[in-house]
Amino acid sequence: MPHEFLSDEQIARYTRFPDEVSVGDLEQFFRLDAKAHKAVATKRSPANKLGWALQWGTVRMLGVFLPDNPTGVPEGVVPFVADQLGVDPACVGEYRRREKAAYEHSWEIRDTFDYTDFSEGEEGLREYLAARVWATEEGPRTLFDRAIVHLVNKKVLLPEMTVLSRVVTSVRRSENARLHASLRQRTPDTVRSSMTGLLQVPDGARFSELKRLRTEPTRVSSQSMVEALDRTSEIGGLGDTRLWRTNTRASYGPLDSMSRHTIHLDKVRAHWEDMLRVAGSLTTGAVRAYDLVRMISRDGRPTGLGDAFAHYGRIFKTLRLLQFLHDESYRRMITAQLNISEGRHQLARKICFGNRGELKQRYREGLEDQLGALGLALNAIVWWNSLYIDAAVTQLRADGFPATEEMCARLSPLGFDHINFLGSYAFPQPDVDGGLRPLRAPDAAEE
Repeated sequence: MPHEFLSDEQIARYTRFPDEVSVGDLEQFFRLDAKAHKAVATKRSPANKLGWALQWGTVRMLGVFLPDNPTGVPEGVVPFVADQLGVDPACVGEYRRREKAAYEHSWEIRDTFDYTDFSEGEEGLREYLAARVWATEEGPRTLFDRAIVHLVNKKVLLPEMTVLSRVVTSVRRSENARLHASLRQRTPDTVRSSMTGLLQVPDGARFSELKRLRTEPTRVSSQSMVEALDRTSEIGGLGDTRLWRTNTRASYGPLDSMSRHTIHLDKVRAHWEDMLRVAGSLTTGAVRAYDLVRMISRDGRPTGLGDAFAHYGRIFKTLRLLQFLHDESYRRMITAQLNISEGRHQLARKICFGNRGELKQRYREGLEDQLGALGLALNAIVWWNSLYIDAAVTQLRADGFPATEEMCARLSPLGFDHINFLGSYAFPQPDVDGGLRPLRAPDAAEE
């Protein structure tokens, strides 16, 4: 089946209402705007007014009309719309008996609010999906959901589920083939040979070298740490990290063997004006990432502009590598930044443990709500931890403990061992005048 990759949940909710509609969805999709109020005012009977408004909200939320059952909306929608129109919700039954009116209203809404058939929006959808395939690692299920959101936002009526799933499958397969061909052409023969060798199972071994390198240590011990470091070194050796030079005759001593490749500044100079225009377009949002990929690459090979960007980037890559090799404080700063970033992500994953950390909302606003709630909870934890860390440090210093600035610089507000992430939460009005909770020793019994 063309949609066999979809989950049961995705199949069940396609062009169908959920059992309950949230207050946010009611406001977003069924709150009549000025244009809708003007259009519905032309209807004479209360039943036609209510039915028209229900169809208007339905296509905004589901991306399709339901003329065979125009009033088949979840509980709570009819009273919400009827209240805006000042009509009796009970008149909705009369609209069900007017099949011709339902079809006429759906066509009127299409024309008035510029909705189009899928055949007219398919090309734009394919371009959008192609850009997602190149820019992300999203699977077919995620692409399917993004396709729905894209079509709804563009006011393109959703097709049959099999049609949309075929488009997603087709675009993903063709663009992945192009992407893989491009990567293969750009991969040096030596690296390609090394990577292919990883798939071989050595004599006397039970699995390939690739599986061995991907297997994490199962025991926390010094021997496991040594093995993990060895794995990291081996993986790092598979790449071709290089230092690039602009002067082919210069001698860089022990770095000569690492800097055998040359940056061609003439290529950068020849395309400098175009590079500035591209940078400006990206800054202002005038060009899409997909269009940029097409400008810098053609048939899997870099264009002149793409080659110029590559050489320009190697200048700064080399400078960063040299600074990393030379400056110990810089190395420490990079490590600290990585630790902070990973600590933040670890806390976010701990908070967002429901649905295995996946965002399940169908529409952009729903995803933004989830991300906003996650950010709010994360910031609340960081703020809470910061308050009590500061209070603890102040108390320790008052007790005579030498809590130096160097020690405090190593403290992080991203810890969460003391936080219970399970259960229900109540948010009463806080007792601001009460101050912080009393501090207690770590080994003290919990109350």
